[in-house]
Amino acid sequence: MKKTVRVFAAAFLSLSIIVAMLWLGRRPLLETLINASMADFFKGSVRLSSAEFDSHLRLSLKGISGNFQAKSGIVALQSREIKTLDSLLYLLAAKPVRFVMDGLRPLASMQEGIRARGSYRAGIHWRFEMEADILGVGLQDLVALSPENLAESTGTLQGTLHFATDARQDPAFGLILRAPEPGGRVHAHFFDMLLPYLPQAAVQAKVKEISAGATRLVSYRDADFHMNLETPDHMKLFLHILVPEYNMDLNINMQVHVDKKNSFFQIAQMLGLIQVS
Repeated sequence: MKKTVRVFAAAFLSLSIIVAMLWLGRRPLLETLINASMADFFKGSVRLSSAEFDSHLRLSLKGISGNFQAKSGIVALQSREIKTLDSLLYLLAAKPVRFVMDGLRPLASMQEGIRARGSYRAGIHWRFEMEADILGVGLQDLVALSPENLAESTGTLQGTLHFATDARQDPAFGLILRAPEPGGRVHAHFFDMLLPYLPQAAVQAKVKEISAGATRLVSYRDADFHMNLETPDHMKLFLHILVPEYNMDLNINMQVHVDKKNSFFQIAQMLGLIQVS
């Protein structure tokens, strides 16, 4: 969790410093400070089309792009705009600064992407919170997260995300993803990783039949994935996928123990985003 604190604190502290240094040039300075604070994730690749403050010192960033360093490769991301709804001076008074983000998506994606809103409060009792609506993200745009399982996959993901963390190291996380009808296709190897979580022999045999079949890509009609941090050290996961070709309606429930101090990064590792050391 210390790494989480460093990432968020550094990012917003950087914004506070910028307010006092506006005359040095907004966009280049912002790019430099954002890249410094997010170096572990973007390695200096973040670029901004524009950066503006209004008369109340509310910040608007437009045309944001960067190369996210995922565990298995690079995901080029873009966002139309990130802006604060409150003055950045609120940070100095330890008052929450609300923000919104629009159009976050992989660079080559034709989907709507993600729309988010949240807040950050600085100080000893700091807190970061974010809610996101996943309006549309294509599986084919996320291959770099897990090439061995997502190669040539298709389908549109929709859902919601909630994430919060604070000075008490009391994180909250909830993710709901759905790939609605008509569904799409997934690589047969995707089903291999499900085998350890299938207690019924009959279901195991069916999944083995799919993963060992001659068909490299398997069609699914719809799918759901839920991930919820029920307590700071307890994660609950649920997966549903309907595969008509094999007459299989698969439902899997899993319980995962996580380290409270590093829960955010363990979640990211589970999603294939980063490698936790």
